Amino acid sequence: MPPSLHALLYEPALRVPVGGPGVLAAQLRHLVEMAQRPRITVQVVPLATGPHPGLEGPFMIMEFESDPTLIYLENRVQSTFLEEEPHIERYRLAWERISAKALPPQRSTELIAEFARRVDAAEKP
Repeated sequence: MPPSLHALLYEPALRVPVGGPGVLAAQLRHLVEMAQRPRITVQVVPLATGPHPGLEGPFMIMEFESDPTLIYLENRVQSTFLEEEPHIERYRLAWERISAKALPPQRSTELIAEFARRVDAAEKP
């Protein structure tokens, strides 16, 4: 079976113009395109939802058909894989709590497209 991806993106990350407004708009449009693919789900966690476990830092839950689940953590100085069940359960619970605050996929895609249009409009003289 081909891999799938489910990304939860915190709204402020979609508004920071790293590389400039043109780069941001292109990145946002790319997210919208990728969200249309059948095995990709993109959801936005709105700023208005308030505190959530994702504020502690990014993480990735990597689940495999025949290998154990791994949690991947990364920061400026190191990356780490967690494989012990108590750690995996804590991150699964964090994922559930974050995703409960996220917008549905369709609304998320609409919001990302709206951000891209605003960036494009602001760039026009």
